[in-house]
Amino acid sequence: MPRSNRDERGLTKREAEVLEVLGRTQANDEELSLEFDVLLATMKSYVLVIKRKLGVRNRAELILEAFKQPEPIDRRNDAEKIMSHIANGGAWNKTEPGRYVK
Repeated sequence: MPRSNRDERGLTKREAEVLEVLGRTQANDEELSLEFDVLLATMKSYVLVIKRKLGVRNRAELILEAFKQPEPIDRRNDAEKIMSHIANGGAWNKTEPGRYVK
């Protein structure tokens, strides 16, 4: 695939879409495969390739990386709030985005 079809991080359009949905929903690979209508093995491959390209070691780092995307500033602020909340013993409530649970 020509380099021009990739973003500044080296992600294809599809990989960037997967990363965006992952950051927004914190979905697992099975949920993502249903969202994108692909096989589970295909989604696992997408996630693995994205992790390698971004140089992250695990899913938590990948989700945090999703908040660093060139998106509106409020998403980056949300990432800082989430990291701070988790550092203080709380958890992110993925069923109600924007809500934190202790």
